[in-house]
Amino acid sequence: MEASGNGYLWVFEERSDGYVPIYPENCPSKCGNDIRAEENYLFPDRKHRVLFAGDRPGSETLLFMVTSSEELSAAQQIALRFDNGIPKASSGSRGPNWGYAKVSYIID
Repeated sequence: MEASGNGYLWVFEERSDGYVPIYPENCPSKCGNDIRAEENYLFPDRKHRVLFAGDRPGSETLLFMVTSSEELSAAQQIALRFDNGIPKASSGSRGPNWGYAKVSYIID
């Protein structure tokens, strides 16, 4: 995986109740999920964590996000914007930075 800047990688799964964090799993802060623009982020990661596709037929959507904060709560606040259909846009003073990519796939 590649990023255009340095930060922290978070992956959310889109579910009926909103975007649920799935990577890194059960880690609110200092998760070892830092990503750098000058090197690829590989799976399994440094802590041997991996991502798995679902085990049931159907479609899934994952939200890959890189944030400037190492706190899961900051990433969750951004993920809420996707629940509400609010795209990345802001004005005024500089705040936390982030970027994202959505990946959808079908499991047969």
